[in-house]
Amino acid sequence: MSIYVAITLGTLFIGLFKTVSYYQMSIKSSSCLHSKLYDSVVRAPISFFDNNPKGR
Repeated sequence: MSIYVAITLGTLFIGLFKTVSYYQMSIKSSSCLHSKLYDSVVRAPISFFDNNPKGR
């Protein structure tokens, strides 16, 4: 019986670790992507906005 409890607890901790790791990587990657996109828009030349109407 103790083997089943150990396997269950091990599986629980591994699943929890996977979930927390995935969450942290998702937050970090979305923050990095947002920063890169924002920098690209802010540093775009004015001619880009003149040639491309909003919503296009």
